[in-house]
Amino acid sequence: MKLTKQLPVALGLACALMLSSCSKEDIATPQPQAESINMHSNEKVESLSPSILPTQTEYLGEAILPNGWQRNNTGFSTNPEAYPVGVSNRYRLWGDPAKLFVQGMPLIPWASNLDAFITVTTSSILSKTNKSSVKTKITGLWPGKKYALTVYVGSSLPKAAPGIPYATFAKSCLLTLGYQNTSLETVVDLTSYKACWVQKVIAFTALGPQMDLAFSASPAQAGQYAYAHLLVSSGAVKQVN
Repeated sequence: MKLTKQLPVALGLACALMLSSCSKEDIATPQPQAESINMHSNEKVESLSPSILPTQTEYLGEAILPNGWQRNNTGFSTNPEAYPVGVSNRYRLWGDPAKLFVQGMPLIPWASNLDAFITVTTSSILSKTNKSSVKTKITGLWPGKKYALTVYVGSSLPKAAPGIPYATFAKSCLLTLGYQNTSLETVVDLTSYKACWVQKVIAFTALGPQMDLAFSASPAQAGQYAYAHLLVSSGAVKQVN
């Protein structure tokens, strides 16, 4: 996690856990590091309800995004052919029957109805111009209050097919919470997690009534092409005090 500006923000990393259907090479699972988050605090402000639009949608495809999500062109690639974004499902890139994944992404046991997710592309570690990004807004926030955002990220390989670049697994994903000129960056290391979901819980203090959330990814080496996935449920943001 990295701050790009000094913040009066209480930040936290709650967990990064591997689901049971990950590949066999992912044996060493790091112990979750959790902060104490009281989801039932009586200090909650009832007049506001934090909200983020989910990635689940019935519409799949390249250049298609769920309601409330959009391509993030601020500093990132604006070339939708070289670095597309879109919605995939567990077995197919962009939901295309001709673009199967080598190994399908698993269902999340406690969210088995969520079988669609956003996919971004990358071939760069540092340069944003060689990767795509998506963004949305978290709304209903009370400035100064603390919240926990839960998302799932992962990477998978599509089978060789016409129109699909040779791909490797993404090495890391970047989740950026932003408000005006201030941002909080959280990196999720995917090195040991292939074709499975990693849960990430980010504790943050609201800087305004709404904040931006952006998602992008990086390969292990510059020049390697990779696909990364983001899954967000409708109840992904909870007030914790």
